[in-house]
Amino acid sequence: MIGGEIMEKGRVGMFMFYGDNLSNFPPVANCARIWARNGFFVDIIMHPSGEAFSNYFKESNINIVTFSFPFKETAFLTHRNKYLSWAMRKIRYFFYIKNSLSYCKDKQYKYFIGFDPEGLIAATILSKLLKIKTPVVYHSLELLSLDTNSLRAKFNKYLEKRCNKRAIYTIIQDENRAELLMKENEIRREKILIVPNTNIGTLTNKIKDNDNHWRRRFGIEESKKIILYAGCLSQWAELEKLIKSIEFWPDDAVFLLHGWCSDDDYFELLRRTAEPYKDKVIFSSVGILPEDEYDHLVSSASIGVAWYKKSILNIFHIGASSGKVFQYLRCGVPVITNDLPDFKKLIEGNNCGICVSSEREIGEAIRKILADHEIYSQNAFKCFEKYEFSKSYQAVIDKLETEKSKIVKGGTEDK
Repeated sequence: MIGGEIMEKGRVGMFMFYGDNLSNFPPVANCARIWARNGFFVDIIMHPSGEAFSNYFKESNINIVTFSFPFKETAFLTHRNKYLSWAMRKIRYFFYIKNSLSYCKDKQYKYFIGFDPEGLIAATILSKLLKIKTPVVYHSLELLSLDTNSLRAKFNKYLEKRCNKRAIYTIIQDENRAELLMKENEIRREKILIVPNTNIGTLTNKIKDNDNHWRRRFGIEESKKIILYAGCLSQWAELEKLIKSIEFWPDDAVFLLHGWCSDDDYFELLRRTAEPYKDKVIFSSVGILPEDEYDHLVSSASIGVAWYKKSILNIFHIGASSGKVFQYLRCGVPVITNDLPDFKKLIEGNNCGICVSSEREIGEAIRKILADHEIYSQNAFKCFEKYEFSKSYQAVIDKLETEKSKIVKGGTEDK
């Protein structure tokens, strides 16, 4: 039974059609936590393959909803045929919306929140089909561009734009990304709310690895400095270039790569690239960690690296949407990034790391940070505190609740 206070505040439906692990999508989990702490009951309605982590949330008023699927796709086929993979995804999406409608039809929601285009489209469809129209909020995590020759991508962008114009508000990570979304989806600035992709809660001091757990786990000598890359091992991170740059690093620096890789061929490339530096490159094999253990792992590093391929629109304007950068800062770990404009403002503007124009400059950046590490580390804590998640997201809830009497059920077309 849901407590009286929660019932009084209402129910929020969150739609997330991708992924199979909430640990990979902190913004979704963090949004749910803030709504729950404000006295709302939250349904996270996930992709059919999502795992319903029964113990993922401590909050009793957060419910993870997943659905059984009428058939199982064959990974061997879909991973090798992009058209079959696309068709299978659309079929799964149809059943996702159908099952979501069945689940939601007897419940009354105060707000629907759609994450990324597929979550937004699902939320908009349900808002139209249910008897009680529910206002939709769009939470954009990744940018889709109109600048593409793909008919499938253009169609997805068309649907995103139509639904975005009907949303009562749009949440995005920073002003530059907001400007791009405003232009492409033709929405007004006053309908956009800024929420950086950060974490809940600040750490005022670095977590101490008193028993050298992670060093012992990975066989790293205590005298070595850990340079950490934490996150998706993907081609857009250009990790093969970072590995090759090790020849310019200090002798006492080791490169620890912790994350997941869905591309077996790319992971094999990284393995081969690392072979000449096998004493200085460690691939973590511990898998996805619980949040508290992840904090300990990140805190064991001297420096965190975030690197992005500049030719991709969503990546070039990564800015405050980079979860790994804020995870480093939260743990007091100085950051090295490439010199994307938004990073220069965030990192160098707060003196919590260094931005470089080439991977060949990483070695010198490591030396500079290690020479003044305590100052960089304290600045990292201070920088994170400015962007801590609950501050900006609480403002979203306050705005929605303050203006609820003005909100037209189901949203209004942005003319």
